[in-house]
Amino acid sequence: MPNLWPLLAQAASQTEREIFTHWTWAPWATVLFAVLVIVGIGYLYSRETSPAGRAYRVLLATLRLVAIALVLVMISELMVSTSQTGLPRLVVLLDRSASMNLPAANASNESRLDLARQLLVADQAEWIRQLESRYEIDLRLVGDGTQPIDSLADDQLTGELETLDADEAAARTSRLGDALSAAIDQRGDVLPAAVVLLSDGRTTAGRSLDEARQVARRRGVPVYAVGYGTVDEPADLRIANLLAQTNAFKDDLLAINVTLESTSAAGQTAQLQVRDVAENKIVASKSVEIDTARFSKTVQLVVEPNRSGEITYVVEVAPVADETDLANNRKQHVVTVRDQAVRVLLAAGYPNYEYRYLKNLLDRDRSFELTSYLQEADLDSASQDETTIRQLPLEEDGLDPFEVIVLIDLNPRLLPPRWWQSVERHVVDQGGGLVLVAGPRYFPWAYTNTSSVATLSPIVVGGAGRSGGQTDTGYQPQLTPLAEETTSLQLGPTASDSQTIWRQLPPLYWYVAADTPKPAARVLATHPTARTTTGAPVPLMAEQYVGAGRVLYHGFDSTWRWRFRVGDVYFARYWGQTLRQLARSKALNQQTPLQLVLDRPRYELGQPVRFRMRVDSKQLASLSGGLQVLLTADDQPNRRVTLNPSKAMPEEWQAVLSDLPPGQYRATVADSRLESPPEAVEFQVMTPPGEFADTTMNQTGLEQLAEQTYGKFYMADSSNQLADDLPKAQRVPLETLPPVELWNQWWMLAAITGCLSLEWILRKRRAML
Repeated sequence: MPNLWPLLAQAASQTEREIFTHWTWAPWATVLFAVLVIVGIGYLYSRETSPAGRAYRVLLATLRLVAIALVLVMISELMVSTSQTGLPRLVVLLDRSASMNLPAANASNESRLDLARQLLVADQAEWIRQLESRYEIDLRLVGDGTQPIDSLADDQLTGELETLDADEAAARTSRLGDALSAAIDQRGDVLPAAVVLLSDGRTTAGRSLDEARQVARRRGVPVYAVGYGTVDEPADLRIANLLAQTNAFKDDLLAINVTLESTSAAGQTAQLQVRDVAENKIVASKSVEIDTARFSKTVQLVVEPNRSGEITYVVEVAPVADETDLANNRKQHVVTVRDQAVRVLLAAGYPNYEYRYLKNLLDRDRSFELTSYLQEADLDSASQDETTIRQLPLEEDGLDPFEVIVLIDLNPRLLPPRWWQSVERHVVDQGGGLVLVAGPRYFPWAYTNTSSVATLSPIVVGGAGRSGGQTDTGYQPQLTPLAEETTSLQLGPTASDSQTIWRQLPPLYWYVAADTPKPAARVLATHPTARTTTGAPVPLMAEQYVGAGRVLYHGFDSTWRWRFRVGDVYFARYWGQTLRQLARSKALNQQTPLQLVLDRPRYELGQPVRFRMRVDSKQLASLSGGLQVLLTADDQPNRRVTLNPSKAMPEEWQAVLSDLPPGQYRATVADSRLESPPEAVEFQVMTPPGEFADTTMNQTGLEQLAEQTYGKFYMADSSNQLADDLPKAQRVPLETLPPVELWNQWWMLAAITGCLSLEWILRKRRAML
């Protein structure tokens, strides 16, 4: 359909002419010169001796002045400019993107697009007819692009707008900024008198409203915006973040921490669940009460991997009523599960009950490979028990085989300093786990001069109160809020069940009155009544990360009492979970010394994705020609990326990609030359925000757009005032014809010649010189 704007402009056009010159003198100088010429010529003719009468002399003076005037006209290059002028242009932009098909209000059946159409076509397009007398209307539809409405006739305009569908493929994005900028700059210097924008103000592609506002302000074009929609955010639940270990032991507890966020869902209950994709089974679930309009809470879901290999879990939250954006209701997490025994070194100063029951437990459990040592053991105990050793390994690498070391009230004076240095190296450098169990004889009072333990211990060993500890009539450790996030302390199938079990555990009767936990320590359990010198509860269980490893402190030696009447149910669960948690860093990282890393988990479309992997110097000699990384994604063909060593750091291998389409990707190092390839990493390339990412009206953006361009903002119910507020119409040039050079016409020269010739003839007839 042809664009009828030029035809409409021609119908309303008028012809205007303008005379202009290239005369450069100032007006006062020009007037002074003209007066002097007139006075001079008049004076000369009045003083000239001649029989000619007064009227005759006036005629001669007039001819002379006309000739001079015509010469001056030629010198000034007098021209006439002719132009066609028309009514000023008024651009009306109608947003037809998908978000305009949403309800205009929370309880309304009319869509935003319906209300905008009513403004244009109501009463046989009366609003358009009213403006046509003052402006040339340029009506355009805005979606993924800009589509002009060529006919403004009542029946055609009404028919075209009523059949308009906001869900068409062309309207899946909203390019308001592009459309507004194009409407202003499309015709160069012929600017529109104003722009009327009928929209919810949401821009999902192209220029932003801020950029378009700057264009309109710079060009001096006011924008009158009519906002449609509600400022209340729609109901939406989303999983904003997921944090969990990527490695685990079989039958271990794995905590998946997700951040649940919601808007406009107060008073509703969110149902979270974790699904094992391969078995299509719900393995964990939790209900969360939403009590505020804008809600955010970190929720822990605990799963128990039941097989080795890679397990894919999907965390989902069920949508609430009227929720439209469901893409953010789920996140996926892949865990590598290994079925291997945890190697534990159990050492004690004497055979107390804690040592005996824990040794028997680990002896029976095939998921642990136990080595035990007892300082006060019989001489032939090592020959009678295959898990018992006569002395602790004193070599520098003697502790390397173990993932976890458990020390129960060990006498430090019977061991050389280099052994304690090996313990520190086991934790700090190798990422091993360490459990320090207090007892009435040695720990922590005898360790004030053992610098390695003083460094590793979560409590200050010099502030442990009276030597020998404190007896009690019976107490139960009180878990701190941090303990709720520690899966090793979960003794029941759910968090609430676990808290009930902890409250019902058999009482303990002895503890160490440790006064000061380290600043970096996480206190997990405290005494219910005993207080430190600062008034804080006495810490009974605490942990801290030291270097690459983790250290756990027990201020009591009586977990064996938890077996009362229930056997190993809670005792075994606690120690099994605790030892596996402490072993993760060293046991799992030993099998994957290489690590493929990215600089972020999410990338915008077109943003470079940088892969990095540090290769052990021992492996550099066997690698040449680059390392292959396999990229996989749903609905995308597999792709290979080559990692090459950096020139500055040969052990740092890198690759950069910038052309990945949107999707969820998984990068795996696929190179047979590596005996232990690094773990796969996942990342996401995100599309620009969709039409339903935020379905509220962008009232702030529309108000700023109108205010800073000297226009005005209207809500939909007050849009009938818009026509009266538009700026006064001033005609604008449509077409300028080439100027006519009056000074360069033949008749101009003929007139000058005629005036001078006639004056000469008349002077001769009166015998004038």
